[in-house]
Amino acid sequence: MSVSAYQSNQVSTSYPNHVKHEYFTLFEKAASVYAYQHADGDIQDNDYFVQRIEDGFLIAPAKIIGFGKSFDPQSISLVHSYHRDTNILSWSGEVQPPSGAGSIAILFSDLPHIDSVFHSDAELMTNNPTAKTPRVKVTEPLPSSDEATLGKMLVETLLLGNTNNIIVPGQGEFFIGGNTVQNNEDLTTLLQRTVKQTKLASQPVPAVS
Repeated sequence: MSVSAYQSNQVSTSYPNHVKHEYFTLFEKAASVYAYQHADGDIQDNDYFVQRIEDGFLIAPAKIIGFGKSFDPQSISLVHSYHRDTNILSWSGEVQPPSGAGSIAILFSDLPHIDSVFHSDAELMTNNPTAKTPRVKVTEPLPSSDEATLGKMLVETLLLGNTNNIIVPGQGEFFIGGNTVQNNEDLTTLLQRTVKQTKLASQPVPAVS
């Protein structure tokens, strides 16, 4: 299950050239790590990658650029802003951002040290008894399934400290990366950590350069 849809405001079908040069490679590397994680093709419709940039944040559905797909940079959307009161998400690109983008906008707005997010409905932690997840927080079910409520809950959970993996019943799992004392994770290193924490210890972790 995903959060209720935001109101879409597409600003442009394109985005600044520097976004392509600086971040497309990062997403391509992240997609290759994710494909390794899901070698069986178990990619959910609402799995997505997020990376903060100066212009807002980039978000891409994993199903488009993950397992069994050639990397398609046109699947990456640039989110400019999200208005909590009106539920309007302003974005640029050719593919509309997935449900949950408004929640991530709140997360980035309220917690400036957070830089990357991986969301999955595949229950990598929930149903995996071998998962190596030393810092996992399972939250209470949301009272309502709107973007603002989910975003507020993610912020409050992270402010409690001692967690960078969050399970939200009915909304999936959130792996959070950023620039903190413990971690300095961009999207690729966040995905590598996810593989380490959710795969059997005997399985190797793919290296990217």
